[in-house]
Amino acid sequence: MGKSTSYKERLCPISPQNILSYFLYHSFDDNGTRYLKDRLTLLAKSDIYWLCIDSINLKDELNKLDQNTLAELYMLNTIYTDKAVKIIDWGDINVPKYDKSKMWALTSKEQEEILGSNWPPIEFKK
Repeated sequence: MGKSTSYKERLCPISPQNILSYFLYHSFDDNGTRYLKDRLTLLAKSDIYWLCIDSINLKDELNKLDQNTLAELYMLNTIYTDKAVKIIDWGDINVPKYDKSKMWALTSKEQEEILGSNWPPIEFKK
C-alpha cells in the first residue's frame, strides 16, 4: 500500500502516526506540545514531505487537517522551504479504501465521506 509505494521510490517513510505512540503522548499533561515538537523534529530530518489525502474530496479533506499537520505545512512554507512537498492521492498509492477500482466502505457515512454524494450506492453484504 502506501509504504510499498515509497519503497519503490527508494524512500524510507516516516509516519508520525506510526512512530509516535498516541497513548504515550496522551499521558502527558502538556496539551500536545511534546507531540508537536517531536513531529517537527521528524520533519526537520526528512527530505520530502508527502501529504496523503483523498483528492476526490480535496476541499473537505483540507478543512479536516489536524493542527499538527497544519503546523508541519506552515513550517514547510516558512522555514523548511528547501524540502519538497508532494500531495498524493490515497488511491494513487494503492490504499484499497480509496482505489477507485476497489472502492469500499464500512458504513454509509464513510461511503459518502469517501465517494461524495454523486456516486451510486455500494451494496453492503450482510
